Amino acid sequence: MSVKRMFDTKIIQSNEFLQLTPTQQILYIQLNMSADDDGVINNSKSVLTLSNAEQNDLMELINERFVLALDNLLIIKHFFINNMYRVNRTETLYKDKIKDYIYLDRNYIYREINKKNKNNNIDLFNYIDLVKEKENKEKDNDDLDEVIARNLQKLNERKQQQ
Repeated sequence: MSVKRMFDTKIIQSNEFLQLTPTQQILYIQLNMSADDDGVINNSKSVLTLSNAEQNDLMELINERFVLALDNLLIIKHFFINNMYRVNRTETLYKDKIKDYIYLDRNYIYREINKKNKNNNIDLFNYIDLVKEKENKEKDNDDLDEVIARNLQKLNERKQQQ
C-alpha cells in the first residue's frame, strides 16, 4: 500500500466538496490516505477516530456520493482521479468482494453496479488487466491504440456472451 496520495483540485475545490464541513473534508482526506491502492478502506472506525469525526460525518460523505459503502468496506468514488498511477503495483485484498458491486467507469470514477449500467461500462478489474497489458506492450513498442482497441473488443464480446 502506498504511503503517498494525491488530490485533484477538480474534486477538493469543487462546490460540492467545499459545502462539506471542515470535519467532513478532513475525514475525506484521511479516508483517502488510509485507502489501499484501489481506493478501498476496511478500517473506517479508526479513521473516524484519527480525524476526530463522527459517524454522521461519514454518512454525509456517503450521502453526497464522495464515498461508496459496501458492507464494512468503504470505496473512495474519485480515487483514480485523485491518484492516477500505474495500476499494476498491487491489487486490493477485497477484489473478490467488491467486483460484483462496483466498477470503474470510463472517467475513472467508481460507480455502483445496478441493472441499468452493468453492461455499459468496463468492469474495474478487466480494465486494470487492460492497462497492465498496455504497459507491457509499451515496453515492446507495439501500437498501443491497436492493443487497447483489441482488448476493448474482447471485453465487449465477453459481455455479449454473458
